[in-house]
Amino acid sequence: MIVERGNFEREFRRGLAAWRLGRRDEAAETFRRVVEAGSADPRHLSYHGLMLAAREHEERAGLDLCERATLLRPDDHAMHIN
Repeated sequence: MIVERGNFEREFRRGLAAWRLGRRDEAAETFRRVVEAGSADPRHLSYHGLMLAAREHEERAGLDLCERATLLRPDDHAMHIN
């Protein structure tokens, strides 16, 4: 499924819902698609980074995304959690 630019937030929320329901693979795939479609929203980057590091063992790539999210929104404490 391709995520269109105007649907980034809707798809991200779908990923969050999947995460909360314990559907981790679906959540990780949804976050990946949102970021690969071009989203630069720090929350989207942060959650995708977390999934890369924790689920796919791509620690460097995950950390890079989380650091980028933190740089984009340094005063948002949620960006520092991941």
